[in-house]
Amino acid sequence: MAETPGNAHISCMRHQTFRNNRPNNRIPQNKRPVPSSPPPSKPSPPPSREELALRRERMAQDGAAAMAEYLAEQEAIAEKTARLRAARLAREAKAKARAQ
Repeated sequence: MAETPGNAHISCMRHQTFRNNRPNNRIPQNKRPVPSSPPPSKPSPPPSREELALRRERMAQDGAAAMAEYLAEQEAIAEKTARLRAARLAREAKAKARAQ
């Protein structure tokens, strides 16, 4: 089968024109616009010993409060579990007594 100009679908002028006129999203790395970055700021001075001590104390207090909250939640869960277990055992004992 001989190729005719009508069968050469990729090389026809209409497709080449379309291909050349579409926006090129593949911009080479060295030609891409550089995003603007904020100007470099002066480094902040290191915190003083008092600030560090205050920060450590605050973190210790937060940690103690978080641990107390966690332990209270665990205790509440244990109490609820015990209450629900007792209710379930009572319900099962009642059903077993009724079945006999």
